[in-house]
Order: sequence, then C-alpha cells, then structure tokens
Amino acid sequence: MNATAPPRPRRPSGVVDHDELEALVKALIEEARRRARRRRWRNGAGALLAALAGGGLYFGLDHGGGATSGAAPAAVPPAGVAAGTARSAGGRWGLPHGPEGGLSNTVAVAPSAPETVYVGTRRGVFRSTNGGRSWTSAGLVPPASIGGPAVPGVTALSVDPRTPSTVYAGLNDQWDGGPTYRRAVYKTTNGGKTWRALDVIGQPVAISPTGPPILYAAAGGQGGTRLLRSMDGGRSWQPADSGLPSTYLWALAFDPATPGTVYAAMGQRGIFKSSDGGRSWRAVRVAVAYREATAIAVDPRHPQTVYAGTDNGVIKSLDGGRSWRMANAAMGGHGRDRGYMQVTALLVDPRDSQTVYANTGCTGVFKSTDGGHHWSSANAALEPQCPRSYPLALDPRNPQVLYAADQLRGVLKSVDGGARWHTANNGLSVTTVSSLAVDPQSPRTVYASAGPLGLFKSSDMGAHWQLLASSPHLVEGIALDQSNPRNILVVAAAYGVVRTTDAGRTWTEASFGADSRKVTVVALSGTTAYAGTSGDGVFGSTDGGRSWRPLGPSGVVHVQVLAISPADPTVVYAGAFGSQGRGELYKSTDGGSSWQLLTGSLDVDVSAVVLDPENTANVYVGSEGAGGIDKSTDGGATWHPASSGLPQQRVKARTGKSITFTIGVTALAIDPTHPGTLYAATRTRGVFRSTDSGKSWHPFNAGLADHDIRALALDATGKTLYAGTASGGVVSLRRNP
Repeated sequence: MNATAPPRPRRPSGVVDHDELEALVKALIEEARRRARRRRWRNGAGALLAALAGGGLYFGLDHGGGATSGAAPAAVPPAGVAAGTARSAGGRWGLPHGPEGGLSNTVAVAPSAPETVYVGTRRGVFRSTNGGRSWTSAGLVPPASIGGPAVPGVTALSVDPRTPSTVYAGLNDQWDGGPTYRRAVYKTTNGGKTWRALDVIGQPVAISPTGPPILYAAAGGQGGTRLLRSMDGGRSWQPADSGLPSTYLWALAFDPATPGTVYAAMGQRGIFKSSDGGRSWRAVRVAVAYREATAIAVDPRHPQTVYAGTDNGVIKSLDGGRSWRMANAAMGGHGRDRGYMQVTALLVDPRDSQTVYANTGCTGVFKSTDGGHHWSSANAALEPQCPRSYPLALDPRNPQVLYAADQLRGVLKSVDGGARWHTANNGLSVTTVSSLAVDPQSPRTVYASAGPLGLFKSSDMGAHWQLLASSPHLVEGIALDQSNPRNILVVAAAYGVVRTTDAGRTWTEASFGADSRKVTVVALSGTTAYAGTSGDGVFGSTDGGRSWRPLGPSGVVHVQVLAISPADPTVVYAGAFGSQGRGELYKSTDGGSSWQLLTGSLDVDVSAVVLDPENTANVYVGSEGAGGIDKSTDGGATWHPASSGLPQQRVKARTGKSITFTIGVTALAIDPTHPGTLYAATRTRGVFRSTDSGKSWHPFNAGLADHDIRALALDATGKTLYAGTASGGVVSLRRNP
C-alpha cells in the first residue's frame, strides 16, 4: 500500500533570468517558512535554497534549448490543451469532473449582461452565462498547469462595460514586497475562446464605465508601479501617472457623471485624484487618521460621495474628496488592533446609495445600510480566515446578488445582499487533490482528499463527487483498509488521525497519546496501522487506529511517506528526513519494534514507495529531491536507478557548468494485475508509464490538461487510473491493459 505525503512547496522549473531567480528564491523561502511553522520542519528545502542562492544557480527544465526570454508569449493555449503532450499508448485522460471548488483569485460580472460572470483561477478563466449556476472553461490556462515558471493563475479580470465578451486578464502576483509584474495583459473578444497578449507587461486595473472606453493597467516592478492607459482596446498605451507616487496602486474608481474624474488608492501614499482621465494627478488631503489607502469607491447615484478603505477602517467624503470623516462604526476604529487588517475592496449599491459593502483582510465582508455610519458582518457561510480576503462582484441590475472569490472553496454567491452565502461551483473544478484511494471491492468507489475542502467520495468512477459532510476539513492524506474498505483513516491538520468504520458516514478522533496535529501521513492494513509525524517519528496501532504508541526510529525529524507490505503488515517502509536534513529510508520487519536504515545506499528525498504485490522484495522509491526512481529487488538491501526515460532537470551556475537531476517524482502506482506496469507522477511533466518493471519510462499524458500531479491510484482491476492534480481535481483514464 502506498500512502502519499501532503503537498510540498513547488520546485521551480523553466530557465529563468537572475531577476526571476531572486523572486523564485524569495517565494520558496517564504513558502518553506510557512510550512515550517505548520509542520515544524521544512522538508530539507532550506539547504537546497541556500546552496542555490549562495552559488548563483538557477533551475531549468532541460528541453535541449537555451534560456527563455522575458518577452510575453503571443498567445496562451485554451483549456484542455497541453503543450508538448505526447500521445499515450493505452488510453486518454478525461476531463476533470470534480471535486468542485478550489482556489479562485478574482471574480467579475459583465455590467451590460450580469448573467455573464467570469472567475479567475489557477487553472485559467471560467465563465458562467447563467449567473453562476454552472461554469465552463474560458481558456487562458497559465503555464504553471503545463510546465514552466510558477504562475499564480489569473489574478485580475476587467470586463468591458459595453461588451460582455470582451475581457482583460492578468496573471501576475500582486504583492511580494512590492508589485510583481512579469507577464502580459491578455485580451479576449469572444468570451474566452481565444486570447492574445497585449503589448504591456502588467495587470489590468479598470475600464472607464462611461464615455469612450479607456483601459487602465498597472505596470512596473518592485521599484514602483506605473499607471498606463489605452484608448484603443490595448493596441497602444500612454503614461497616465503624472503626479502619482512610484508605489503600489491598489485600486481606481471613476465618477460616472464626469468620465474624466478618477480616484486612486495608493497605499501608504494616500488618495489621489485626476480630473483629466489620468493625464495628471494631485494628492487628496485627508484630515482623519489612517495609515494606508487600499480601496476606493464612488457612489454611482451621488458621485460626490466617495468611500476609501484603509487599514484604519472606512473613510468617507461627501464633496468629491475635499473633506473626509471616519465611517466605520461597529467595524472598529483601528483595523489592525481589532484584527480585520486592511479594507481591501468597497462596493456601493447602484440602486441604494446607503448600502455599502467592505471586504477586509481577516474578518471577511461587512455591510452598511446607512451610508457607512454603522456596519454589520455579512459572513454567513464565508468562513473568513487570516490573511484571506474575498474579492467581490455585484450584479448592477439586481444588487442583492453578490459573488465572492474564495481562495479555498471557489465561488460563493449571495442572493440576499450578503445575509447568506452558498457555493456556486457547478463545473468549476480547480481543487488540489493530494491523496487518492480506490475501494478494492467496489472499483467504482473512489476517495479524494481536497485539503481545506475536506474528503470527497465518488461512486461512479469520478463522474460525480460528494463531500462527506461529517468528515473533517483540511484532509491531507487517506489510508483505506484493503481487507475491509469501510475502515478508513485520514490525516486532518486540525485533528490529527481521524477514523471511520462505516465508509465515511461517521468519524471519530483517534486516541493518539501525543500531539496528533503533528501527524503527516497514515497507512492501514487490517488492524495494523502506522502514522508518520513531524518531530515524533512513527506511531503504530494494532486496533485499526483506535489507539497508538510510539515506535521510533530515533533521529527522525519528519516522516513523509509510509508503505506497508501487502504480504505482511509487520513489514513497513518509512521515508523521512533525519536530524541532519538528509533524506532517509527506514524499514521495519517486526511492526516497528526495530528499524533498519537503508540510507547507506539510497540518499534521496523519498516522496513515494510502492511494493510489487506478487514479489514484495521488489520495491520502488520515488524522489523529489535528487529526483527520479530507484528500485530494489532484495527488499531494500541494495538499490539501482530505474529512471531511464524520465526528463532531466538541470541546475546551471553562472560559470556555465551544470548539474543534472532526474525530474522529481511525487507519486507512484503499480498495476495490481500486471506488476511490471508502473506509473510515476511529476509536478511539471505529468504522468509517465513503465511496462518493463521500471527499466524504461514513457509519457502517459494524452488529454491531460494539468501536468502538476500530486497523487495516483489504480483500481483493483488495473483498468482505471486516477490522478489527483494541483489545480484540476481528479482526472481518470480507462485503459486496456
């Protein structure tokens, strides 16, 4: 049995320049720090990053060519098209059917056709033409889904107020110690069927709502943001920032009665106003105390009324910005002191000027029905968490209808002015699936962990998914008893080990006897179970996970994968990191009473372990550190490489010398009916298959849109292969062995 570890920080790929290297290293270091606080261990990534930063190295996939330029590509392929995909023998991957939901960055309503809604996700743009009741892909799949430098997805959308099929999109991180604009603004004029890159590197900000359409975009970098504007749909651009400070631009707002009047929220530099459409700007003096201006909105019915969001609450002007007062009663007078962080977005009801919505960084959405004098929470079912905020969009013809982009759950919709919210994700599958399990007695039944969304179950081979309502949230790993699949153990970040004996209808927390929140991975076979932890080694259970005891081995800091022998549950392998930050592989043949260190001949970052069900002396190990696959034919005593055909990844120094690694492997699966057939998953190049017991590997990606694969599972017949992706839910392939 193979139990995969929770997801780990992405390793960069694609040849990059030194500026991009610096940004990548900073992002990876920050990601490693976050994971260290959560897991109390960084999986050994720090040593690698330090070596890269100190040696002036950069990562790149070895495609046989040179470095890529910083120029924007001419086009991005539509959803479902993976560049360089090889035709796979034996089947074709289907489209994802769930679990629905996942990371959504931004949402926008078409002002001229409010039933048309767009949402920007890590897997591109999705479009609804029925007010969010169903979604279909609208293309612009970022390169992160098909290999290449890490891209956060579509992070900004602006819909032309006059033409609902004309949309502008950005694929840039909005903040990393300063604005990070490295990719082009994209445009579609046919609702997402095709996109083209405009001649500007930056982020679309806004389109003037009245008068001739003027598109504004933020450009520049960490040295300061430039504001540009285009009056011809993005064909040409002119500066629009004379008088603006060189700092991050948070938002623009327009006076609908006077198209040339524009307001800008410029963070710590305050609020600025232009009376000539952005040709020149002047600072707006605010007498009340505030620290940053992070949102701006104009009342459509009374344009002299302007609201600004700050990190000290909401301020309001009744005279076009000449004078201001605080307007945040019941939201608290000091945002950071009260815990809600900045007010990051504001919406004014176009039909009722007294109704205003404020989006905050930690405590979700607030609503005022008296022009900002008093506020009340509008968070029913939103589940706000720091530092997450909810980008909002409002239906201008029916302002009771609002949409919120949730960074965990997809799109949320309210039809009663924010009193209640519900998920609206039909057809929107952008979940990260980190673990899969197939019922051995019912091949049509599949379980998938979707992190914060919880544990899902499909009874029809992945065509439809149901959230197990009583299951815990933040599920990161699944272990299913092959002899009695009604018994399931899961790793839940907030609870540790949670178990069910009725296929997920009811759940109970295990009696762990230690800090169960340190548990990272579980494995189960009959009444024997093992749990790997971060800091406390391996624990064992002989009663199916009801109670646990520590087993060792000593010196282990972080256990990230466990595999039980299908022939003998007292034989278990544990992939871990030791106190020296080195990858280690341990084996026990007595249920964990003693352990043998196999690292002497195998020093790799073990990410996956599978055993041949017919000959358990054949063991395969996948690595994300040094990369590739190793094989043992004597139960782990000796090892030899088994990576022929897997792509190579290179680290190049400025001197021109290169160090080449085999691409990292995130998961392995072995065909239970033909053990000579194996599958390997990678983060950037999809799935590979071997039909000769690991001697050679070949791409197995036909039809596969997302090449960042986190989990693999085969049913007991060996005919259906399931893959858990980073941003596309679960996909499956029905194969003919």
